[in-house]
Amino acid sequence: MTTTLLLLIFFSFTLKYLYQVLIKSNTGDINDTNKNYWMFTYDFKAQKIKNIFDKEDATLIKNKKKKNFIRVLLYLNVILLFYLFNNFLTLILIFSRGN
Repeated sequence: MTTTLLLLIFFSFTLKYLYQVLIKSNTGDINDTNKNYWMFTYDFKAQKIKNIFDKEDATLIKNKKKKNFIRVLLYLNVILLFYLFNNFLTLILIFSRGN
């Protein structure tokens, strides 16, 4: 029960940290704002391009990949928090019923 509580605290702090990193990081894309931090970069509607051979800048692509990776970590963190919270609640109910 103690390990579950410590893991809950640890992952809640990492969730806050990942959220702050997502808000503060800027990819350079015009669609990327603070309000849609949870959306992956490929969820945005593509901009019209003049020439089909025009590619995005390499640093923009690198920043988008980095931000998408942080988003995946954020989502995994939320799933782990959900699991740990349910586990902690179950342990509390088991120990309270044992007395």
